[in-house]
Amino acid sequence: MLHIIYRANDLDKPDVRPSYYSKLICLKSLLVAVEKMNDFSFTLYYDGDKGNELIDELQNMIPQSKIMRLSKAGNARSFWKAYVDALELPQNDWVYFVEDDYLHTIDALEKLVDCMNSIPDADYITLYDHPVRYATDYHFGLDISHRVNKIYISNKCHWRTQESTCMTFAAQVAVLRDDRAIFDKYVRQVPVPEDRELFRELQGLAGYESGSPFRLLIGPMPSLATHCHLPWIAPIINWEEEALKISQ
Repeated sequence: MLHIIYRANDLDKPDVRPSYYSKLICLKSLLVAVEKMNDFSFTLYYDGDKGNELIDELQNMIPQSKIMRLSKAGNARSFWKAYVDALELPQNDWVYFVEDDYLHTIDALEKLVDCMNSIPDADYITLYDHPVRYATDYHFGLDISHRVNKIYISNKCHWRTQESTCMTFAAQVAVLRDDRAIFDKYVRQVPVPEDRELFRELQGLAGYESGSPFRLLIGPMPSLATHCHLPWIAPIINWEEEALKISQ
């Protein structure tokens, strides 16, 4: 079973958003993808006093969804709350943590489940093919060498090893439980999740081997979701067209 845990809040950054972006469009894109699912749960963690538009849309499309209200939790604390709650789920189930500024393709969750079922090597799965993977001049530093460089093929998609991703990803509950100490270090103990360091240490990449469980993170080619943050829009896919499909 796949448990979707969606984190949203009152805040936004309009100066870095593409023209087709809105929080509602992002949520709707995931809800459309959910229509291809049979066995799932959906929980929204909303941090703030607003969000009625998102909550109404969610409850209209998925009446059995759960709503968890938080107050001024912030990024790291809201994720930590969702993460700790997820640890109580059945250990063989999967959790997909999603931030509120991600746009998904219609077949994103269908292909995620296909990956979960057909690529047993994958401990963590991202649906975002971050353009920094292909950058040669990223000012925050290029990817460090991966201990595994491999292309995987599921029944529906190509996947590649990834150095890191943001806080929108999927993992099995048993893995999340085993990796709690590392999540504690890079999420609970900081004001903003240090996602790049988190996944580097989870995978035991160069300089992060000590204490690592040597997990494997993979992501799709091309992307099945994008962070709606300029200039880091996932390549190849016309995301404006994807947003238009949702809004029609």
